[in-house]
Amino acid sequence: MLDVFMVFGRDRDAAVRECEMLIHDPDDHVRDGAAQLIDTLAEIDPVLLPS
Repeated sequence: MLDVFMVFGRDRDAAVRECEMLIHDPDDHVRDGAAQLIDTLAEIDPVLLPS
């Protein structure tokens, strides 16, 4: 079985920016979760990239 996830580059980049702001959160769990999400998002090859 193959799972397919499709995302536009601008949407992935916006999600990364949101997570980058959470890296400075005082809560350890929030910071760790944000870092994990950034790593996961970095692995996604978007369907469309900004021109």
